[in-house]
Amino acid sequence: MVKKDSSVTPRVFISHSHKDRTYATDLQRILTRYGAQAFLDQDKIQVADVLPDRIQQGIDWCDTLLLIWSSSAATSDWVEKEWNSAYELRKKIVPYCLDSTSLPPALENLVYVDRKDAQVAHVSLLRSVFGKGFMPPTTDVFPGRWRVTLNAFGLGTVTHDLELRANGQITGSAKMDQGGIIDNLVRTLGASDLLNIRPSVSGTWEYEESTEILTLDIATHGFGQEFREKVQVRATGHEDGEIQGKDLSGRTYVIKRMPGSDLKASLLQLEEEFENLASLKATPEAYQQQIDVVLSTIFTIERHRSVVNQTADPELADQFEKICKCGPVFEKILAAEEPFAARALIIKGLALVMARQDVPKFRGMCFRDE
Repeated sequence: MVKKDSSVTPRVFISHSHKDRTYATDLQRILTRYGAQAFLDQDKIQVADVLPDRIQQGIDWCDTLLLIWSSSAATSDWVEKEWNSAYELRKKIVPYCLDSTSLPPALENLVYVDRKDAQVAHVSLLRSVFGKGFMPPTTDVFPGRWRVTLNAFGLGTVTHDLELRANGQITGSAKMDQGGIIDNLVRTLGASDLLNIRPSVSGTWEYEESTEILTLDIATHGFGQEFREKVQVRATGHEDGEIQGKDLSGRTYVIKRMPGSDLKASLLQLEEEFENLASLKATPEAYQQQIDVVLSTIFTIERHRSVVNQTADPELADQFEKICKCGPVFEKILAAEEPFAARALIIKGLALVMARQDVPKFRGMCFRDE
């Protein structure tokens, strides 16, 4: 069952470079599958049509312009004319970014869909077209990385970091959180090292659309034992960020979507690059080369923007934005009309702060330094 905000049929004009036609036809197929009408030039423009007039008719007709953005689109005169026309007519514009090419200045503040966030890209697109109440199939909603926090009747909380796979399998780890009766008891007994153990977790998940119940059948493996538990939480449209509920025994759960694990590798790499930048002793050209390396890694990190936003954690989102903006800041400092020694000193200081404080803080918030 697919839920939408209203019965109005969305009309979408797909703007793209001919080099990105494969992506355009794929997105057209997805949109029409769920009931949208899509204007794609290869289907709507016929022999003897006046091309500029027919395209303008399509833009006038649509209520949303889907802008498939890439390095190819950025150099296409037709794409530029199409989004400019939609912009002047105050149409909704949804950028669907295929790579790290910057959006035009007039569109840079728009929330975009990132194709590289494969687990949520199509869901984000469909919600932007059909409305926030759109509920996609569970195979699109639930696969991904989730943090499950269990409140065990006031005795303490246990955190499970789980990967829900599209095939219904679960993998991950568990950890006893600080605070609570269990934590205090373990520390009193002098066995606090037990709190640092992260037993492995496996299992299966399923979602029943008729009852809106998400079931996690989890097995925790530790101390030579296997501990099984079944979590059942009602999921009613908040799957893009957080689900809260109780299982059948009355225990309270909070389930939050988390960024993908490949983000952690990129953050670790960025920390190392900042350390290198902070210790660099070289020319402006060498600084520019190192900053280009930093920017490349930041572009990789930016691909997780939609998942970070879906966590609905303002502090996490603010920290993410700070990291994503630091590359252009370094470029601006390097290009400033100041003595090189002064610019290098500022760059070194900022890089050191990012490497020692800001990036590890964000990584810790996402992954708890696992």
